Amino acid sequence: MRKKDKGFSYLEVLVVVVLFAIGIVALGTARMRTVQAEKSVRLEKTAINDFEDYIEWIKSIDYDSVANGDTVIGATEISWQVTMDTSGLRGKMLVVEYTWKDRIGNTKYDTIESYIAER
Repeated sequence: MRKKDKGFSYLEVLVVVVLFAIGIVALGTARMRTVQAEKSVRLEKTAINDFEDYIEWIKSIDYDSVANGDTVIGATEISWQVTMDTSGLRGKMLVVEYTWKDRIGNTKYDTIESYIAER
């Protein structure tokens, strides 16, 4: 190319276009992963909220009526087992497990133990 020729060669333009395309694909992939992560967090938060509400409900019912059980709230499955506390305290031990599906359908779960005092 002669010094007095002005402008870009086809090769320079092609390199810029390829680099631009790679950048756009990378941004699209990052955005897609962010959306997927947000959905997973939203599903887990919904399950936790359902779970916490249900624990409060179990604790609010008559002490003598608290028994083992399970239920489904939306996409959250909740099951609980109640046992008499053997440590000498007057109350019941409540073990609650909840499960939900993540964004790709894998089953996730968590368990919490709580104590219900005799009223």
